[in-house]
Amino acid sequence: MAVLFTALVAFLFYGERIGRRRALALFTGFVGVAVLASGKVSGQSVGMAAAAGTCAAFLYGVGANLVKRHLLGLPTTAVAAATLGCAALLTAPFAFLQWPVRPVSTNAWLAASALGIFCTGIAFVVYYRLIARIGASRAATTTYLVPLFGVGWAWLLLDEPLTFTMAIAGALILGGVIISQRGNQ
Repeated sequence: MAVLFTALVAFLFYGERIGRRRALALFTGFVGVAVLASGKVSGQSVGMAAAAGTCAAFLYGVGANLVKRHLLGLPTTAVAAATLGCAALLTAPFAFLQWPVRPVSTNAWLAASALGIFCTGIAFVVYYRLIARIGASRAATTTYLVPLFGVGWAWLLLDEPLTFTMAIAGALILGGVIISQRGNQ
């Protein structure tokens, strides 16, 4: 939904046009993610999780547009460090309230550090450069690839099965990203 919210915020607040091709790309990628997630909607607390995910996606959309409008020209490494540093400070009270009773293992700290540096820090630097090059709405379409890579890594590293539904979802997601990245919208 981050892609849809990025395009919607750009349209509503910054007058950016959404052409037919981009609308088709947004819709196709969203359907792919919905198909991929369709088997994962049972259980308790789905409503709160969906609300939290929707809120996060909306804020990603706002953030991408703000970066494009107000932070271009600054070093992307500095922008990424500032945004992630602010996020860490804002979420720190929640982390302290949920701190584990037993000590956290060294392996867990190393894994969290690697995820923070490589999967978040470097990814944000690349993402902000992409926003500067192709714009917030088109850069946001790359977030459609996250669930696709999640499935791929789960299959490769955890021996989780691939299903026909996942193949359909993957084709829709990749199709949406490809459509969105071709030429002028």
